[in-house]
Amino acid sequence: MERKLGNNVTAIVNGFDYRLRNVIQGEWTSDTFLQYQNANAQRSSGVEFEVRTSPASWLQADGSFVVQAASGGDPGQRLPNSPGHIGKAKLAGPVVRNKLYLSGGFQYMSARTTVTGALLRPVALADVTLSTKRLLREFDLVLGIRNLLNWQYDQPVNLSIDRIRADGRSFFLKVIWEGDDPGR
Repeated sequence: MERKLGNNVTAIVNGFDYRLRNVIQGEWTSDTFLQYQNANAQRSSGVEFEVRTSPASWLQADGSFVVQAASGGDPGQRLPNSPGHIGKAKLAGPVVRNKLYLSGGFQYMSARTTVTGALLRPVALADVTLSTKRLLREFDLVLGIRNLLNWQYDQPVNLSIDRIRADGRSFFLKVIWEGDDPGR
């Protein structure tokens, strides 16, 4: 359901219930080999809430929150790498009118389990990005920092290992070049 709340606010509520059968997934055999088999039925159900707004003509703010339950063959069996809660927020606007933009984002995931059932702690990540728009005639720049607070966390994987350490703080630079177009 989507609903306009005034001129600058849109609210969205999305309910979902997915049921899958005969999902092919890797299963460890007794002799430590990974064999792909049809797994038990899986189910994911939940609700997502989202709000989009522009409190000022130059500012954009978005946020969402998901509450979900994903289970495997047994109703109480939680699927690996399936957080029960996911939250996201973003704020973006110009720093220099129509030339330089700044955006910041935040993401939260509640605790997740690994394939072996180990519980991994919740994750909270912040990102910041600075981008140009027609700063120079033929190219733009995008630069930013991912995992701004250098959060240390593990990601569940289903390989010969159970989890892997995620990247800490990282910086990126993207150059977007638009060459001369004789048709312009």
